[in-house]
Amino acid sequence: MDINITKETMIMDALQQAPEIEEILMAVGMHCIHCIAASGETLEEACYVHGIDPDDLIAYINEYFDAQKLSSEGEDPAQGEVVAEAAPEEA
Repeated sequence: MDINITKETMIMDALQQAPEIEEILMAVGMHCIHCIAASGETLEEACYVHGIDPDDLIAYINEYFDAQKLSSEGEDPAQGEVVAEAAPEEA
């Protein structure tokens, strides 16, 4: 399954596509991902509320999925450590 998450993706839609990004969102300070706003707010809007650069977050999510893909294809599994190593800092 191809994951297609952009700045314009609603938070709830992103979580439905890829539940594993919950850990990423929580790590950058988006602790309200299960609140009512999550169904009507894009990742970009949430980033601005939380002082996060939306382009950085999307790039980070894409890096995470790229690392997971490489890991599942037998490439260097250390590349899958994106969440712990490079999460965008919370403002």
